[in-house]
Amino acid sequence: LSLCPGQTYKLDYPLNFTAQDQEILTLGFPTDHTRATLVVAGHLSGVNANHSTAINGQCRGCDRVKVRYIQVDGQRDPDADILPGGGANIALGGSNTGQLVEFTRSYDPRSWSCLHFHEGQHACSKATVVNNDIGPCGFSEYEEWADGISLSCKESYVAGNLIRDATDGGIVVFGAPGSLIERNTIWAVNRTLLGGINMVDYDPWEGDYSGTIVQHNLVVGGVPGRDPADPKELDAFVKVGIAVGSRIWFGDKYDSERYVAHGSVKNNVFTGAFGYAIAISGAKQFSVHANVLSGPTSFVGSPGPTCT
Repeated sequence: LSLCPGQTYKLDYPLNFTAQDQEILTLGFPTDHTRATLVVAGHLSGVNANHSTAINGQCRGCDRVKVRYIQVDGQRDPDADILPGGGANIALGGSNTGQLVEFTRSYDPRSWSCLHFHEGQHACSKATVVNNDIGPCGFSEYEEWADGISLSCKESYVAGNLIRDATDGGIVVFGAPGSLIERNTIWAVNRTLLGGINMVDYDPWEGDYSGTIVQHNLVVGGVPGRDPADPKELDAFVKVGIAVGSRIWFGDKYDSERYVAHGSVKNNVFTGAFGYAIAISGAKQFSVHANVLSGPTSFVGSPGPTCT
């Protein structure tokens, strides 16, 4: 499906891949604002209720489908709550292998993520997510958050992406054993970000992060105001730069046997304002080393109204 440069296409329903090797792209492969834009425009009530996904590639037999050189506008209404039960702007994965998203911009999802790769009965493998511009995703207000990239597909490669103003997790790694996440920039510009890169989810891989490596990523918190010690002076900051372990996100929801395990976090760089650069709890046999603070860095925060 070759879309026209500079054109906007309003969707009442998702575009659904139906077979392997299909592709959606803008003619001529532009990488700037002339990329075609798909707009999620379906109604939130009535016959076509709860429209939140522009592209769906979780179909059976959809190996190697590609989303390239386009833009996806989720058209989230700033006054509307996040859509419960909705899907991401771009929803791929499923029991497929070799799917690709590159040089794509995805922003303002109505639901929980800008880009999601589903594990598909633990059969999804070898997704590639490179050189994309993601965000804004969600809002800073309580439970109005959304992820930038949500990865649950094993043996995948996520690199060279710029995630700006995600609000839940910039990149959330749901186990995705055997995956490499490197050279991405996660940047809180105008909205508070709960976690830059999250490796906290026990489900759906039962805490298995074997061979999953997070390396050479840059996490940037918002620049402090006049008083770096006062969180009210912050336009935006990152609560946890890289979060490792189930207890960081879920407290005592999981018992002491439900760890995340066997991942690696190394050579990542943090700059700007954070609650914590790295926080670890509920993890075992994780390798976390050679991560550094660079430039002006501040650690700020105060208990929120829902903290106990």
